[in-house]
Amino acid sequence: INPDTKWGRCGIPFNRAVSFKNCDNLVIDGQGSTIIFEGLIQPFEFINCSNVLIKNISIDWNRPMFSEGRVLNNENDTIKAKIFDNYFINGGEPVWSFQDYDPATRRFGVFCPFCRGTSMELIAPQVVRFKFPDSGRVQIGSYLMFRHIGNYRPALYFFNCTNVNVENVTINANPGMGIIGHSSKDFIFRKLKVIPRDERIMSVNTDAAHFISCTGTIDFEDCYFQGMGDDAVNVHSFYFSVKKRFDDRTILATIEAVTQDCLFDSPSAGDCVEFIRRDTLLPYASGKIKFVETDPEDWSCTIRFSQPLPESFDNTDLISNVSRTAKLRFVRCLVKNIRARGLLIQTRGVIVKDCTFDHCTGTGIHIDTATGWFESMGARDIVIRDNRFIGCGYGPGTYKRTSGISVLTECEIPVAGVHRNITIKNNYIKGPGDTGIYISCTDGAVICKNNIEEVKNAIKIQYSNNIKLYENRTDR
Repeated sequence: INPDTKWGRCGIPFNRAVSFKNCDNLVIDGQGSTIIFEGLIQPFEFINCSNVLIKNISIDWNRPMFSEGRVLNNENDTIKAKIFDNYFINGGEPVWSFQDYDPATRRFGVFCPFCRGTSMELIAPQVVRFKFPDSGRVQIGSYLMFRHIGNYRPALYFFNCTNVNVENVTINANPGMGIIGHSSKDFIFRKLKVIPRDERIMSVNTDAAHFISCTGTIDFEDCYFQGMGDDAVNVHSFYFSVKKRFDDRTILATIEAVTQDCLFDSPSAGDCVEFIRRDTLLPYASGKIKFVETDPEDWSCTIRFSQPLPESFDNTDLISNVSRTAKLRFVRCLVKNIRARGLLIQTRGVIVKDCTFDHCTGTGIHIDTATGWFESMGARDIVIRDNRFIGCGYGPGTYKRTSGISVLTECEIPVAGVHRNITIKNNYIKGPGDTGIYISCTDGAVICKNNIEEVKNAIKIQYSNNIKLYENRTDR
């Protein structure tokens, strides 16, 4: 296996176990069964399906695409480790990334380097060594979780689907993500679990659930996430950029990133858009699409708008499709001991209520939009209330050294107004980050009745307007 994982790359064939296409009123009832997979395979895909119910089933791997072991030595830019017996090793396995883990606290550590091109050398049965220039940072006796590949292929994949219900489903392992939904409408998740099997540290390799340019509502209730290699949930669209301007209404557009399912995220006629300055990610005008012609091989599409482009339109500007904006409801869920953030919110119309974020290495909730990943868009109408953030924000995925909630943009110039209408109320936040709540690039937020402990700065505000604070409590 190539450590940078050609499996799952765009244009490269991959195996699918079960594929449903153009199905209506589909019910998959596992009746409590567990399906155990082997090797590189995508378990389930659903294409152009409606009214889908998946329930009472577990997905696991006989031998996951990761290994776990204990550090024996860390000298001379070399790490030596004893791999646990339930992860058989032949030698030569690639190390795409590894993460330290404290067996005493049963929590992820702070060290998670990506080391493409490194592989394990077998020096004794189940004992390996590999070169790493910063080996002294790894503590002898600590555990390491080795990710052998890096990709996104999910256990459950939905494209152009409507009305999807997932009930009492457990994903114990997967070489990629847990779930991807793309250009789909209305998801309901009840008692979904993305958690490792009892003797393992890790569950899925990357995000537990990832949604691209969906509509309707993505609704999680009473769900449990643990041990992922990345965020629990990410909801976003993509920014389009201009390859060529044909006339005052027509452009050739592209996405300056690869989508998580390797499909070009094309808009549709009738979609409404925002025109956005690249350096600030601040919207300055709106429009409507009249015609689209997509060339997926060129990773581009020709877009003709109903009205002329804005007078101040510049070919460096970005375009965000606001018609592909799903609401998110995340209620009574537990996100525990993951390597990254709990929620990455890049959408509009969100409620997060009565949830617990327990020792995520990253910030508990991150509201963002960025030119790095080109994931859109500026968030609006967000309510985060009655939640608990315990010990988050101490390692990978921490933004602005913030434990609880971080609101920001990742672009050249931070300005107010990219995010709007945010309410953060009656949450309990306990360090160890530098800051409890960080707000920037926002116009209109209410932060009230939060209890914030064991951080240096309870609330920090930058590049923002119209922020109301009252009745927040701190132990400092």
